[in-house]
Amino acid sequence: DNSDPIRTIKVGCVLPTKGADIKSMIHQSAVLATQSSKIVLWGESALDLRREEVKTLLELASNETKKHKYFLGLTYFMPSETSDKKKNMFTLIGPDGEKIFDYQKTHPVPLAESRTVESGPGGQLPIANIVMPKQKNQTQLSLNVSAAICLDMDFPELITTASAVNLFLQPAQTWRSHIGLQHLRMASVRAIENGFWVLRCDGGGASGLIDPLGRIRNVQVSSRADRYQLLNWDLPLSDEKIHTIYASWGEYTVWGCLGVLFLLKLCKPLIWKNGPIFMNEEWQKGVEMWTNAKSWVGRKYEDTFRHVEHEEYLDA
Repeated sequence: DNSDPIRTIKVGCVLPTKGADIKSMIHQSAVLATQSSKIVLWGESALDLRREEVKTLLELASNETKKHKYFLGLTYFMPSETSDKKKNMFTLIGPDGEKIFDYQKTHPVPLAESRTVESGPGGQLPIANIVMPKQKNQTQLSLNVSAAICLDMDFPELITTASAVNLFLQPAQTWRSHIGLQHLRMASVRAIENGFWVLRCDGGGASGLIDPLGRIRNVQVSSRADRYQLLNWDLPLSDEKIHTIYASWGEYTVWGCLGVLFLLKLCKPLIWKNGPIFMNEEWQKGVEMWTNAKSWVGRKYEDTFRHVEHEEYLDA
């Protein structure tokens, strides 16, 4: 049996340069695919597109993913159909060239984005089961994936709707490395709460790979904005999905913990009042047990040596 309970796939990030174009982003993605990356994710809002350009992007992405057999997460702005604002979008394309799901950013950054970017519908995050292309000496791997964009990750009630997934994709674009590192740490909290891996690709801050225990396995701070940056890491996946109490009960878990602490606070005076009496009783029990043990050892000692003395007397 050549199957392995822990199977490793390569995942990668394409961090865009300022003024990135469709063909260049697709080409950079293909470079990672030729380096064995099976899931490639772009940094947030890599492209600013007109409506007719979105179709071109999807067609080129479809052709490239079919050619190299990998999953590609596209990120782009596009005009809204209902307002003069833009939509901040994510689209996942499969190795068969088909669209798996779309997602619109739910929480634009206040002031920096909210004046020009339309809020998405929110609610339930998209979840899809994807099957990885079969690798040599390994059984075929399938996993559940979902995605949210940048600031969305700071809203646990939104992310928990995708707690069933194995891998969570998070394109992001922060302004400074120290801000990106803070958001990377916040993403690690979501990983702990929901028991999933997080692939974060941050075009301006800190990209990384976080495991279901919240450990940041890999991290790379964005270095330059004048060229494309390509990152790839090994992602070890187990057949076993980690289930958490928080994923099942959400914020009720927090309120439950606060309730227990409140009850302990109420019980504290009673505990302190009766504590000395209880401790004295337990101390007396301990003293009695120790005394009985000493007596038992003494009796055993005397019986043993009395028996030896008796045998010596008979021998004499």
